[in-house]
Amino acid sequence: MDDTHYMTCCVCGNAAGRWRQHWNRDVGYGICPCCVAEEAGRLSPEQLSENYGKPGVNYDQPMVRHYNRRYRCLAVFPNTEAGARDANAFMARTPGASVLCVTDGVYLVDKGDIGEVVKK
Repeated sequence: MDDTHYMTCCVCGNAAGRWRQHWNRDVGYGICPCCVAEEAGRLSPEQLSENYGKPGVNYDQPMVRHYNRRYRCLAVFPNTEAGARDANAFMARTPGASVLCVTDGVYLVDKGDIGEVVKK
């Protein structure tokens, strides 16, 4: 028996994909990858888990493409002074988090993530 369902993002209202329902969300609501990255920037890992569940079970881990590879994004912050401060605070409390790139935002990934090759 498959206990996954199509979800609507409880933050932005967009489609969140097909996942298991997290006990702390109304039925039919989850979180989309874009909103996960934003929420991860303002919540502790424990708060993120309590609010939304586990990546790969209750929601999709956001991915970011950099050159010809895709990386699992831990968090994304605005490319502003405040965003840089928040990104530094996130890295201080999250062992292994590091900056992948600074483009339209500050993208943080695990330093051990070597990325997946994007097939052309």
